[in-house]
Amino acid sequence: MNVQSGIQAEIMTFTGNNYDILTALTAPILYFVTKKYTLRFKWILIWNVLSLINLIHTLMMGVLSAPYPIQVYMTEPSNQIIGFFPMTIIPLYFVPVAILSHLFGIFIGYNQIKEKNRL
Repeated sequence: MNVQSGIQAEIMTFTGNNYDILTALTAPILYFVTKKYTLRFKWILIWNVLSLINLIHTLMMGVLSAPYPIQVYMTEPSNQIIGFFPMTIIPLYFVPVAILSHLFGIFIGYNQIKEKNRL
């Protein structure tokens, strides 16, 4: 909707190389599979690592398409929408929370695997 109205660059959407929505869609599936079946911590660790890589990729696309001196992707319109409320909540709140959540998930998964191998 924002792309069609000309206020957001397509590069920051699902059709333009921004696939972080897949993490949000697979998280509930992973949760229910974990609760219903015995899922190894290895798979949760892999999901967290892949999701963190995806999030960092999306973050870098946003930074490199923003109208700053380091702008690499010259998009039209430039990625200025991120500077207006309520879109500012995404980089100021949701991105750090997502990064910390994935890092905690990786830490917990790694410790569970290490503890299981120790027994």
